[in-house]
Formats: sequence, structure tokens, C-alpha cells
Amino acid sequence: MRDLIVVGSNPKLTLQVLLSAHSHSRTKSIVIGDSLCRPIGRSTLCERFHSVELGGAQDERFVTIVNQLASEHPGALLVPADCEGIHLLHRTAARLIVGGIPYPAPATLDMLNDKWSFYQFCIANGLRTPETIFIGDKGDLNFDEAASRLGLPFILKPTNQAGGEGVHIIYDEIYYLSQILNNANYQFSPLVAQRFVPGADGGLSVFSLRGQLCALAIQKYVRGGVRFVENEYLEKIAADICRLCEFHGVMNLDVRMEDGGEVYFTEANPRFWATTFAAVWAGLNFVAESVEAIGPQENIKKLTDGTFHHRRHPLIRPEAWPYLVLDRGQRGRMARAMTFDLYVLPQFIGSLPTRTANYAKRHFRKGPETRPNESPPVA
Repeated sequence: MRDLIVVGSNPKLTLQVLLSAHSHSRTKSIVIGDSLCRPIGRSTLCERFHSVELGGAQDERFVTIVNQLASEHPGALLVPADCEGIHLLHRTAARLIVGGIPYPAPATLDMLNDKWSFYQFCIANGLRTPETIFIGDKGDLNFDEAASRLGLPFILKPTNQAGGEGVHIIYDEIYYLSQILNNANYQFSPLVAQRFVPGADGGLSVFSLRGQLCALAIQKYVRGGVRFVENEYLEKIAADICRLCEFHGVMNLDVRMEDGGEVYFTEANPRFWATTFAAVWAGLNFVAESVEAIGPQENIKKLTDGTFHHRRHPLIRPEAWPYLVLDRGQRGRMARAMTFDLYVLPQFIGSLPTRTANYAKRHFRKGPETRPNESPPVA
């Protein structure tokens, strides 16, 4: 794999790219990120870290750094890890002397990355999606009307946030008043309200070149990780979605798998996602596919089988131990990177008290569950 210059402001997504790249070919990437991403510089997967604010104020600094790196690393590729990185590459592309992996056009990126415009895209193209109401500011919600149209509970979420930020399941008006309307810390806007679909969270991940599907993975979230599964509807519709928006690059679409078997699209993530490395473990590396893109192929690569417990560190997963010691392939490289990386390991150690408390709650609590899952997957 060629040298990579990874650009991003989200440390979780940037780490997904670094792990996936290293798993493919032991690559150590150069990272350009803002202050939130600075701790990634401690990672053994990061050869060098350059601090640049990605919002627009330091675009000239970014161009200077990238072009200098391009002269030092001939053939290097820019890899945007998140939407902020993609926007930055679009703003500066004409001044850069280095190419990048495929990534979506600005209009496509903005349409898919906004939950309300994505809902309108689904409706316009006959894609299954839960009924959704545009709210605006939190005080604009007519609770009785929303409850009548959507039923209870319903989902309230910002149109412009990622990773589950600001998402709430609204059980009743008391919950809305206490947690949203009268909560001074809840300042997200604009908001949408969406029908809650009983069932399981899942996702459709794709890699597409100018609207032609090249690879897909279908996943279902299980306790502690991800299971890749078959789904006839998602396999059939994946190519149509890429074609309809002429998508170029990688994308993950959140879905809700209804108890009765129907599948509904809830939002889109037109960039790498929080479980990108789960697909690598199961056999499909979306970073490698992007870096080595050679054009649409006759046979679409599909990942519909396998499990990865991404919420459990390899040190406490006995099934991962043989890969740590014996495997020289992608799984072995990933397991060793996750185990010994100077950025990942301290996070794991710091999370032990919380993990222990959560384990105790799950195994020793009494009484049945009374509410649906409140923790949507972080994409």
C-alpha cells in the first residue's frame, strides 16, 4: 500500500483508517488533524502528526504541509477520515500536488450528511424510511401532534450531528420537557422527530466509484460488537442507492431491522464509520479498497458473514489470542496493533472501571427491561 496522509478531526474515525491501513500492509500513516485529533499522534500507527484546524482558517497551512509531504513521499495519497476532511480537500484540491482516494462531491456529501435531506432523498426514491417530521428548534415541537403522527416512543435528533450526539428516545411528554425543552444544556438545532422502529440496529456499508457499486457489507449490532449478515433487500438496493446519488467513495447507512423483517434507512454517513475495522477483521478492508481502486468490477465484493467484538479489547478476548501470536495476516496485524498501540491501550485501561460496572449491571440487575434500547450505534 502507498504512503497515506490521513486528514480528519474525529479521532475515532481517524483511528479506524489507521488500523485498517496497517492491517492491510503494516502502513504507518501521516496524520493531519485539529486539536481534537492531537492524541492520535501518540499512536504507533502514526508516523508523524501535523496540527491544522480543518474549519477553513488554516487552509493555506494545510496546503503547504501537504505539498511538502508529497515531495518527501512520492506517490502518497490523501485519505479523508471524516466529513470535515472531505470538505477541506474540496476547498484546497486545486492547490494540492497530491491525489486522494475517492470521496463524494460537495452537494452529495451535504445531502447525505443532513438527516432531513437524506430522509427526503429516501422518500423521493422509494427507499424504506421511518416517517420523519422537521422540527427546527426544540421549542418548536408540537408534542401532541408528533405523538399522534409518530406514536410513542419516537426519536428526536439533530439533523447535523454524528455519533449519536443529541439523539434521544422520547417516551412521553415529561421526558421531553425534562431532558430536552427545559434542559439548558440541550442546544442542538435543527431537529427532526422520527418514528421509532422496534427491532435491531444495523448498517449497510458500500464502496462506490462514480455511482457504480464495487463492494458492500451488511452488519447487525450485537452485544459488544458487530455481526455481518445476509439481507436480500439491502443487497438488492445497495447498487440503486449508489447510482441514484452518483456516489463516489465509502459510505455507511444506518438501518433499523424491524422485528417483522422489514428494513428502514434512518441516516447516512458518507465517510468512514466507527466500525470500519470490524469489516477488516471479517474480510473486507474498505480503506484498502479505496486506496487500490481500479474501477468498477464485474463481481461486487460482499461481506455478509462473520463477527467482531469491537467493544472488547484483544487482551480479554481469548478467541483473539492465537491471532496475536501466530497470525501474520490482516487479523494478526490488527490484533497486535489494538493490543500494544500507545493510543489504544491507555484508553482500554482507563475504561476498565466503567466496563466492570456495566458488566455488573447487566449480570446482577433484577427485573425486566421496561424501555427500548437508548444507545444508538455510534457511526
